[in-house]
Amino acid sequence: MQSEQSRHSRLLLSRRILLHGVPKRHQRLLLNNLAFLRKIFVVLRRVARHLYRRGQPLEMRKIFVQFLIVEHRQEFRLSRLIQFHYFVNAAHLRIIPSAEVAMISPDVPAKDKKLEVHLNDQIVIAYEGSNPVQMMRCSGGTALRRGYLTPTGDFRTDYKRPSRHMVNSRLASAYSYDLPGVPWICYFTEEGIAFHGTYWHNDFGRPKSHGCINLLSENAKWIYRWTLPQVPYEEQRFDKIGGTAVKIVL
Repeated sequence: MQSEQSRHSRLLLSRRILLHGVPKRHQRLLLNNLAFLRKIFVVLRRVARHLYRRGQPLEMRKIFVQFLIVEHRQEFRLSRLIQFHYFVNAAHLRIIPSAEVAMISPDVPAKDKKLEVHLNDQIVIAYEGSNPVQMMRCSGGTALRRGYLTPTGDFRTDYKRPSRHMVNSRLASAYSYDLPGVPWICYFTEEGIAFHGTYWHNDFGRPKSHGCINLLSENAKWIYRWTLPQVPYEEQRFDKIGGTAVKIVL
């Protein structure tokens, strides 16, 4: 009896969330299809478990679920869009002046700038010609799962952004991530592997990432300013073939 009541309560919760934003002409069709509602609840439950596992109570995150219903052969197909809204205390915000993101070493020829990543040592070295001008600890890809290893070889920083919301879409996975405001990003592969700032750990010197090169935010900012292409101050992203050379070795 208790399980029946529990299932009924879950269904009512699913209905309330499901009907949010759905045109009234579709609501009756949805409520008459209980099997469809049960499938929706499975999705919502996975999202809830993901948030609780990360220590984020549901009341601290606003979840908006919008459904697009398409009738096809007396069945319903679901297109799901889950949006998370984040709020930041204004006391922690400021306008970044253009001088703060100005190019570092603009007089050094582009061909003389090079980044080397040594994965066994977990360090990044910046060279101008044959002279090392900066060295920093990093956290490359972990061997926890083979797909998370940082690739080795020669690359270029052809695409850059001052900030990016990085998310792995597999919310139910223990290996997923949802990171708003990742700072100072320099992509060097088409798959999205990049140098970027890191605020969720400070264990630099050990592999920790899903393949990217995790850096202290101030170090990532230095690389962002030092490498090519230079992102125009008014732009949120910029790409140009011929960025700074990157060599990654074990």
